[in-house]
Amino acid sequence: RRGLVRRVSDKPPKWQYINIKQKDLSGGEARDPEYEAFSDAVYAAFDKVRRLHGSELSQCFEWREDMKLPTEVIVMLLNHMVEVKGRNFKIAEAEKVAVRMAEEDIRTVDAAEEFFTRDGQTYHAVRGILKKLGKRNLPSEDQIKMYLKWTKEWHFTPEAIEEAVKLTAKGDPSMGYLDGILKGMRRENGTDGELTRE
Repeated sequence: RRGLVRRVSDKPPKWQYINIKQKDLSGGEARDPEYEAFSDAVYAAFDKVRRLHGSELSQCFEWREDMKLPTEVIVMLLNHMVEVKGRNFKIAEAEKVAVRMAEEDIRTVDAAEEFFTRDGQTYHAVRGILKKLGKRNLPSEDQIKMYLKWTKEWHFTPEAIEEAVKLTAKGDPSMGYLDGILKGMRRENGTDGELTRE
């Protein structure tokens, strides 16, 4: 990105490091305009909330390069993480959300707003379940994915999930135990339509 290596041969391929001091003296600039524009946009929108370190900013830039998420969507994602996790959230957690967004082909601000509205509702639903399970931790990305599996893939209603929470009193009151209960209910009731428990 910074133009500090150059290819000196093809067969075999060889690369040479360029001395940054020599590059400056010769009038060359070690710059990556796309990366600089991205970092400026993130700092402008996000710096008052949290200052990202170099490696964190580079990781976010990879979401743009590898996952093709637009800069404005990434800024929205970072602000969303502050809202649900607080300013000290881990970039690794944000990356899991970025992967989900890429999988759902979230490429516009409107699509991102819809995604975060849905994600926020899911987050609060999982937080409510954790409280009923006697847990005080904030929902993890894995727990959110588990809840989405229950509602989207297994077609459980939120009410049915809350009913199933009551059954965890017989064992370990955890999301994993609840997952096992719901898996058993699904096996008993079939896989189509909204599942409820009498």
